[in-house]
Amino acid sequence: DVSMAATPLECGAAGLAAGVCGTLLGFPLDVVKTRMQADGASLRATVRRISKSDGLVTGLYRGVGAPLAALTLLCGQTFAFYGWVRRTLSAPPALAGACCGPVAALVSTPFDLVKVRVALGVAPSAIAAARELLARRHLYLGHGINTTRECVFLAAYFGTYEPAKATLSSLSTEQQPLYAVPLAGSLAGATGWLVSYPLDCVKTNVQRVALAAPTQAGGVAPPPPWWRVARELVRERSLVGLYAGVGPSVARACVVSATRFSAYELALQWLVGAR
Repeated sequence: DVSMAATPLECGAAGLAAGVCGTLLGFPLDVVKTRMQADGASLRATVRRISKSDGLVTGLYRGVGAPLAALTLLCGQTFAFYGWVRRTLSAPPALAGACCGPVAALVSTPFDLVKVRVALGVAPSAIAAARELLARRHLYLGHGINTTRECVFLAAYFGTYEPAKATLSSLSTEQQPLYAVPLAGSLAGATGWLVSYPLDCVKTNVQRVALAAPTQAGGVAPPPPWWRVARELVRERSLVGLYAGVGPSVARACVVSATRFSAYELALQWLVGAR
């Protein structure tokens, strides 16, 4: 396995390449997912609303610059830390993935706050959203629930990818057939999101409710308890409401993860082979 032979620095560099490819493909579906979670509207109604307010292409890619930078950094540090845990501690993939959660959340919490503000049309750009959040002195609203979500997601993500890749490879006479990595990546992305999606929905709404509340002296109002937000979502939308927007998310996860892992594996093979 080339990932076990690679250094954390090589894993991180390959993760940067994976972040660029995955973000450019998956950003539009992520915008749709965020709007569906916040509004509880259908896919068709959400796309129609985005198209009417901003134009379809402009609306789906509005604010892509900040996510491109943030998710590239996030992928780089996540894959680097995952490689270090796997190589140093010989941890199984699911445990190594879960260990990456607190590290990943340091980047993803403020990024998600900026993304939610732009996706919901509250801020005109990522820069404006970041300035507003800095002025209100709180870039880490919902950090606890987001850290939990990252741990659950990455445990399922890597815990699915590595066994799936090994199983698909064993079905062929080739050492690693071309379809093994993208198929395993698609399965990993879909599994990770299906398992962690309710937590992501709660996280989005914790951030939305807190940022909509009147500011207090010294900054933004404290975020509501996650369990209270979850209870209100279930009361208003039923349990199915916790999966609002899951369709675009799973579709995005399949495309993004297939591309991300393919780019990661190719870059890693090149880096290790170029020693």
